[in-house]
Amino acid sequence: MPSAKRVDADSKPMAGGRKDGQRLEFIEFRLYWEGRINRSDLSEVFGISTPQATIDLKRYQELAPGNMEYDLSRKAYVTGKRFRPRLTTPDGNRYLAQLMLVAAGLVDKTEVHFGQTPPFDIVPELNRPVDTGILQRVVRALQDRRRIRIRYQSLTSPEPTTRWVFPCALAYNGLRWHVRAFCHLRNAYRDFILGKILEVTGEEEEKVDIPEDVNWEHTVEVEIGASQELTPDQRTAVEHDYGMEGGKCTVKVRRSLLQYFLEANGLTGAFECDRYQDWQAVAVLNQGDVERELGIREGNQLG
Repeated sequence: MPSAKRVDADSKPMAGGRKDGQRLEFIEFRLYWEGRINRSDLSEVFGISTPQATIDLKRYQELAPGNMEYDLSRKAYVTGKRFRPRLTTPDGNRYLAQLMLVAAGLVDKTEVHFGQTPPFDIVPELNRPVDTGILQRVVRALQDRRRIRIRYQSLTSPEPTTRWVFPCALAYNGLRWHVRAFCHLRNAYRDFILGKILEVTGEEEEKVDIPEDVNWEHTVEVEIGASQELTPDQRTAVEHDYGMEGGKCTVKVRRSLLQYFLEANGLTGAFECDRYQDWQAVAVLNQGDVERELGIREGNQLG
């Protein structure tokens, strides 16, 4: 997994292709986040020889003079006092996301650029496994624009139902993945939780013209601000925490995902959604606009 997105630096191009570029970015990642790097780090992670690691470190020094210096006592290169990222844009959210992936067991520590990680843990989530074969059929149907026949167990029905659906997109609602699809049984777009698709029993070309998914295509702007229940100092802290400018931040959300967004962020109390939270640090500032958008949207849209 790359450590950070590449940027156009005011420097000469990197020679040696993509692998060389990855090693140079790795050097910068370690210097920025961990403050040190040596030849053995490069050799262990990339499987290169010690002489090649020496060449990479020298190349990075030429590319970013002043970014690192050799510390005899630590027998390693350490971050220079004039350090300035040249090949990457360090991103705190990306760093923490990689920690989460490692903790969740979704990637091995060797797949990221960490040498030493700070002590950390995450609140475990209930496991909701997705059948790989079913997901494959859904993904292929999305790519080939074909409809599939599924056996689906909705919690509103005592027994599974079989229906033809035309998948249009995958979406994550903060807790689980679902497939957005036109349902021929209900003659409308619905969200089908992947874990509740028991079986894909058929596949074929779509036989009718499918209407546009207006709720998916339409974007809603939700304005978020600090709660009026907070003190001025608390409001300032919340605004800093959420990166607000001028006392608010604006989040663009697809209308079909709007209720999920409100629920996932504890903002449902004012909108009579599924969950209620009577006190929260943030609040919806354009409540009237959001209420109208929720009214346009159909029900909960679950299959």
